[in-house]
Amino acid sequence: MQRLAEQVRRQVSSFNAQNCSMTAWAFSTLRHYDAALFEALLQQLAGQLPGNVEPRNISNSLWALARMGHPLGAHAEPLAAAARQLLPRMSQQELCNTVWALGVLGQLDWDTWQQFCACLGKLPGALLQGARCHLERSYVWRHGLSN
Repeated sequence: MQRLAEQVRRQVSSFNAQNCSMTAWAFSTLRHYDAALFEALLQQLAGQLPGNVEPRNISNSLWALARMGHPLGAHAEPLAAAARQLLPRMSQQELCNTVWALGVLGQLDWDTWQQFCACLGKLPGALLQGARCHLERSYVWRHGLSN
């Protein structure tokens, strides 16, 4: 896996936002953390903001970075701002993953939380119920409130 990470890192400068998000998602899903690779992906993605970045690109990237515990550093504000801007266009899964990731990464402020709640309120009933359950599980897990 390390050889693959090194090879990918050499190619990151040619990646678009979708390439960055899917690569971060894949390495995170495989639980392979290479700090230099994640930093290169983060820098490449941040360099494309606000641009033509789709909601799933921000959502998947933030989720992967949070899952691996990679700090956003100087890119925190641009990524958080992009996430806030894209919240109204996100699916249920993207909304929940983004808010969870922002919380884990220490970037979830009250205004973003309020915007998230407003976006959830616009989802159809069944989707809204699923999102609430997903969010409650994430919140309980994140704050160590479960038994």
